[in-house]
Amino acid sequence: MSPTLLERNQTLRLRSLGSLAVSLLFVVGMFRFWPMPTFNDNPSDRFTEVRPQEIIELELIQPTIQDYAVPPSPPPPPQEVLLPPVEVPDSRIIEERVLELESSLPSVNTSPSAPPSPPSGPTGPPQPPAQPPPPPQPTLVRSPDRSPVPVRFSEPAYPQAARSDGVRARIRIEVLVDERGRVQNTRIVERIRLGRGDSEERVSSLPHGLDRSALDAAQRYQFRPARHQGRAVQSYTTITCNFGL
Repeated sequence: MSPTLLERNQTLRLRSLGSLAVSLLFVVGMFRFWPMPTFNDNPSDRFTEVRPQEIIELELIQPTIQDYAVPPSPPPPPQEVLLPPVEVPDSRIIEERVLELESSLPSVNTSPSAPPSPPSGPTGPPQPPAQPPPPPQPTLVRSPDRSPVPVRFSEPAYPQAARSDGVRARIRIEVLVDERGRVQNTRIVERIRLGRGDSEERVSSLPHGLDRSALDAAQRYQFRPARHQGRAVQSYTTITCNFGL
């Protein structure tokens, strides 16, 4: 009958413990019975280690005293010498001036004066003050060196009725821009209605108040004014308002 796995493990464990015990006994016997070296009482027979001697030399440094020459004090500032006052004879002669008041005062006439004579010549109504000159009119230049440039845009309102009918249009507006960049006048120069397939048709008017909405949007624009010969002038430019595009 072959041994089981448990019996095989127990046998292996016993053999391992026996081997460990024999090894420990061998090591203890070696330390116990190993001969120890003997030394004589003569110190010369022993090994001595001779180290080189280090010589430390100390040198005393005498402290020295340095004599610093004290710089001489600056000389005192010169004192002002007060001289005694010297009397200077005044040989000027003061001339006495006597004012004759009687001769310098104008004579007063005590006699009753005659009434003043009436002014000569006919007298008319007072003249009105001169009117100030009229302010200079702004210069209008059709073709300036630099045209107006929009700096603030305004989108036109798309009426709900036009949106419901599907009206699509493009309106070109001519605006007059003053020297301060503000819109002074607006005028519609072209109306284009878009049909099917983006076909364009020029018309004279558009329904649902699209013209009024475009003009109101153009009035809210802000421009950088046109310049001609180095100064701001009035000029025309055009803007385009789109509806349904």
